[in-house]
Amino acid sequence: MLAGYASDNKYSLMGGLRSSAQLISYELSMGMALAAIALSTGSLRMTDMVRAQEAPLWGVVSGLQNWFLFTPQGLMAGAIFLVCMVAETNRAPFDLPEAENELIAGYHTEYSSMKFAVFFMGEYAAMFMFSGVFAAVFLGGYNLLPIRWEALAEGGSGFAATMAKLNTTLAPLWFVGKCIAGITVYIWLRATLPRLRYDQLMSLGWRSLLPLAVANFITVAGCIAVEP
Repeated sequence: MLAGYASDNKYSLMGGLRSSAQLISYELSMGMALAAIALSTGSLRMTDMVRAQEAPLWGVVSGLQNWFLFTPQGLMAGAIFLVCMVAETNRAPFDLPEAENELIAGYHTEYSSMKFAVFFMGEYAAMFMFSGVFAAVFLGGYNLLPIRWEALAEGGSGFAATMAKLNTTLAPLWFVGKCIAGITVYIWLRATLPRLRYDQLMSLGWRSLLPLAVANFITVAGCIAVEP
């Protein structure tokens, strides 16, 4: 927004305005999606969210982890968060702030050389960061697979005991791998989906994602309230 405002260029200014409107529109839905997970875990710490996903699936299946993406409220929140994180990083099909066929290059039209490289690196750093948040909140964080190896190892399985040790020892590697998978999804979406119109982008954020995120949050709160 500041880059577009600082440029003496109407296309850059328009790109900056689009970026600010897009940020506000999708931050709300993203925040409500994360709030539903925070409410269900009772904590704002991502480490607590990861530990909550190590519980038995739905509290019944002892051999599988309860990754939030496998629960009804988590699936809804995860889908909303996935769309919002693509929009937040201005990646296709939500790259309206830099639409080449409409705004030349948008907010960074007048930035070249190292200044453009900083924009480029910042965008990919944000993509990596959002992929990490998605992995931690919805995909079990540093756990490789949704399998409770420790529980299986208690039954005397040597393979499960080995996998439990590898799961703990190589936890940073598994987490980075999930982040790389998130970057791959970003690139896949950019190569697959066409750019939205601006009215479609605003309509998706305000008329679809935000009401769904609020309804999901209220549903989670209601389930917690009626629990014995």
